[in-house]
Amino acid sequence: MVIAAFVAPMNSTMMAVAVAPIRNEFGISTGSAAWLISAYLVVIAIMQPLGGRLGDQLGRQRLFMIGVSSFIIVSALATFAWSFPSVVFFRVLQAVAGGLIFPNGIALLRARIPAERRARTFGMVGAIMGLSVAVGPTFGGVLTTFWTWRALFAINIPLMVASLLLALRYLPADSGKRAEVLRPDIAGSAFLFVALSLIAFTGTWLGTQTGSRFIGALLLTAGVVFSALLFVRQQGKAANPLVDLHFFRARSFAAGTTGTLFASFTMYVILITVPLYVQDIRGGSEARAGLLLSVMAFSLIGMGPIAGALADRVGRRTPAIIGALILLAGAGFTNLLNADTPWWVVAAMLLTIGSGMAMLVSIQQTASIESLPPEHGGSAAGIFSTTRYIGGLIGTALIASVVGTGNLNTIGSLHLLTLAVTISAVGAVLSATQLHHWPPDMGKKVTGQRAAQESEVEHPLPHA
Repeated sequence: MVIAAFVAPMNSTMMAVAVAPIRNEFGISTGSAAWLISAYLVVIAIMQPLGGRLGDQLGRQRLFMIGVSSFIIVSALATFAWSFPSVVFFRVLQAVAGGLIFPNGIALLRARIPAERRARTFGMVGAIMGLSVAVGPTFGGVLTTFWTWRALFAINIPLMVASLLLALRYLPADSGKRAEVLRPDIAGSAFLFVALSLIAFTGTWLGTQTGSRFIGALLLTAGVVFSALLFVRQQGKAANPLVDLHFFRARSFAAGTTGTLFASFTMYVILITVPLYVQDIRGGSEARAGLLLSVMAFSLIGMGPIAGALADRVGRRTPAIIGALILLAGAGFTNLLNADTPWWVVAAMLLTIGSGMAMLVSIQQTASIESLPPEHGGSAAGIFSTTRYIGGLIGTALIASVVGTGNLNTIGSLHLLTLAVTISAVGAVLSATQLHHWPPDMGKKVTGQRAAQESEVEHPLPHA
């Protein structure tokens, strides 16, 4: 699960360094090439809840294996892509496969790991995922430099083969009993696809148009809102909704998913803004930008398991709040960046952000998924992961609107992005305060009347 959890998120950021080489090879525009990133984020965001719900119905081990096998095949085909449309097509299929992998893998862990060790286990998975997102651009840059952009697809093959072999050996087989298989919510998926695509279009429009660009942006934003309302309406009446709105009656689930949207927005903006700051404002090299981001990456993997172990000992809410406050402190310091900020200060800022992110996200994931009954584990994990990708998509759209087709060459533009990061971190703090302390199934920590109260709040859906 850890290997698969590393590969899928890495592919969401690793491709950023391949935009220019792919653009040059196929003779297309930068805006067109950027859809390699946006299309992946949009499709995998939609596939996460769909993949989790299918796993709940058809078997999680089965869907996990199908997802990993498909990722291997598609990555092999993409390595030999013959045109830009074929590259985009294979990227979309990668996202479909990735949408089967993560929610079902997390649901398997949810079912197999005891509550007393759940947070540290999810902390390890969350740390690996955070690391993969953070090192994706650096890793992709090395592969592209010493081979070609095709290496970004080829590298997935040995990693996913290792995951597949381990899954064949160790993943428990699905039970014979299956839930009733219902027709997927096609209409809801279509409305969500339109809303997310329009978010990406809005950022691109603001960054590339002149004159009446704000009128066009307002029309696109209205389209986003209208599509989102249609999506919510469809979820309320669908027999098998893509996103079961009843899940959000569980306070911790609502808080955890909202918090991860804020945290993901913060991470993606930092991941893209820091290299632009180093290269465009400071005149630094790609190597320096990668070295700085590695500070955040290693703090992510170092703090995640520690935060999980702490949450297993003292409860979920307090460590999550501490992590969110650390994240807010680092995000606040980004507003002090200027053209001559010492590099060690920038590194310390990224270390703070990474440490806070590691503490917060791993606990949010644990609290969100364990706040619902185990039989809904795949659906819950899928919805949680979708909010993470939506946060990344919004962050990417914001940067596209601010930077456009040029460079990040003014402190004013930089501080507009850092202000957005700070506001997002405040949202993460507020969300963390609404998580539960102990999960309903950790009986030794929650007893008597308190257990009944927490069970009523956190398990609004009937157990199977």
